[in-house]
Amino acid sequence: MGYLSPNPCQKEKTVYHLFNADCQSGRDERRTLRYATAMKKQNGVTLVELMVTLAVIVIIAAMGFPGLQDIAANNKLMTNTNNLIASFNQARSEALKRATTVQITAKNSDWADGWDVIVNGASIAETAALPSAIELKQFGSIPFATSYTYSAQGRLIISNNNQLHVCDSRTGESGRLITLSPMGRVSVERETCD
Repeated sequence: MGYLSPNPCQKEKTVYHLFNADCQSGRDERRTLRYATAMKKQNGVTLVELMVTLAVIVIIAAMGFPGLQDIAANNKLMTNTNNLIASFNQARSEALKRATTVQITAKNSDWADGWDVIVNGASIAETAALPSAIELKQFGSIPFATSYTYSAQGRLIISNNNQLHVCDSRTGESGRLITLSPMGRVSVERETCD
């Protein structure tokens, strides 16, 4: 029982026993072992197979890389646009909640340097400077002010819509146009950068 025979012909109910002609006719058992050894599957890949696989991966990656750069730039543009919109919405919400005026002010009179949400002279939210690739430009004839004040009713103290164009260093690409209405609402839409 403890001894296992290397000859598959001596084992009962095996694939060799049922289908191997050498086992059925009782021929030379060395010939059967030689066939069994030759049938073993070899593992691994050759150097040529590895090089071809790597070449295909490099080609596919090179084709997709410019698309990934655009996705990353669009993501950065939207993130910074959303941060500015969220700050305006927070200022409006605080004005309604506290029933007092709330101001959102650009740092150093430039929105690209960041901004603060201010209540009763104290900053309640501060945003860091925008990345250098992001540009804020005036859109239309009404200049985008360096400070906006929300009334206790959540309305902006402005007479007309103010618009700000958020772009990055790419030209002809899709930017974002932020519009502030006197009602206090902030909207955003796609707009081509110059």
